[in-house]
Amino acid sequence: MNQITQLPETLWSIRDAVIEATHKGEEAPRELSLIHDWLENDGWTELVDQNPNGELAVSIQSFCFDDAELRALTEVDESILITDEMRIHYTRERLQELNSGSFSYDYSEITFCRLENNVGRSVVLGAMFEAQQGGWEVYWVGLFTTAEQFFQAMKLNGLWTVGELDSIDDDSILQFWSK
Repeated sequence: MNQITQLPETLWSIRDAVIEATHKGEEAPRELSLIHDWLENDGWTELVDQNPNGELAVSIQSFCFDDAELRALTEVDESILITDEMRIHYTRERLQELNSGSFSYDYSEITFCRLENNVGRSVVLGAMFEAQQGGWEVYWVGLFTTAEQFFQAMKLNGLWTVGELDSIDDDSILQFWSK
């Protein structure tokens, strides 16, 4: 799960500057867009087909609503107060249905490219793919010093890998509900 992305030599100096800036906590150079462009075009195989780092992801926000929607979907009487327990229960039921395959869901895929310089220093370039009418759309989500940081950032933004759905904690669910 840590395959190194093979960039063309013409992008190595940009790669090295990106790695250096990321490890210093600085903003990435604007030229990072050239790496993005290469990966989305000539490097598509490197990004998608040969990338073992991809994971299907579920947006927790897709299963969290506001209390009025919950009330309507579950036919809860107006006189009954919607509680956190009800919100959590509803969300977990939807996630279990998803896991069982009882309804379809357009999964996003989250993935990363590991960029490594000639001395072994590396960063992770995070991406998310979403199916669009004309194919896949790539959204670049940031640079991270490790894959673990990337996946943690995705969780904080409500994207959990399919394999982790059973381990979502109550607070992660509740943060996306509107009361």
